[in-house]
Amino acid sequence: MSKIWFSTEPRLQLLSREHIEKIHRSSLRVLEDVGVMIQSESALKLIADSGGYLDVTKKIARIPENLVKESLDKGSLNDKIAQSQWKPRHISQ
Repeated sequence: MSKIWFSTEPRLQLLSREHIEKIHRSSLRVLEDVGVMIQSESALKLIADSGGYLDVTKKIARIPENLVKESLDKGSLNDKIAQSQWKPRHISQ
């Protein structure tokens, strides 16, 4: 009977660590400089209360890097949004 050998090393690596970091830094810049449109009033309020910047008339939230990092570390903003029963909507074009 022959032995079967499995490698614990990944066989396919789609992105290098450098590329992942570059995408992450670019995402942080977009969130802070451009912002995201959010239709939910409760989600906008949570972001504003947590330190985000709002354009209330356009419903655009700009989220500073420190808030994103804090939220990722603690899960705090994600937990609050989940508790507010906010549900994301897909917008078809």
